[in-house]
Amino acid sequence: MKIALLTPYFSPHRGGTEKYVEMLANSLVEQGDEVTVFTSQLPKNLPREETCGNITIKRFPARELWQVPWGMRMPRKMLAGFDVVHSHGPPFNLTRFAAGIMELPHVVTYHCDVVTTPRFFGFWMPNSVCRLIDYLYSKIIRRL
Repeated sequence: MKIALLTPYFSPHRGGTEKYVEMLANSLVEQGDEVTVFTSQLPKNLPREETCGNITIKRFPARELWQVPWGMRMPRKMLAGFDVVHSHGPPFNLTRFAAGIMELPHVVTYHCDVVTTPRFFGFWMPNSVCRLIDYLYSKIIRRL
């Protein structure tokens, strides 16, 4: 089976989602699947495309805002020929992209909630702004 894994970050970036996707990719390859990981090119010095073991990694330029990659442009045609797309989020920019693809089974693994507090990523925010962000985020989650 040909599987596309979409994730905001991937190795060498370290975190729980990155480790999970890496372990999943390796496990799928071991059982004979063909795996391509689509991710951000953050940090920017990473190669656009590389192979690690039997996993193909394709990275796309993105900007980082509050430790989240944004503005990543990935042509939909890149997913042509895949049997299934497996997105990992949040953030949902990759998930939203994949959701627009017709005819492909799409699995989403939801790893964690985004929680806003008055001290958010080192910035003080009024409670009204926190409530607005939480409200908008809940709308995205319900739609997903």
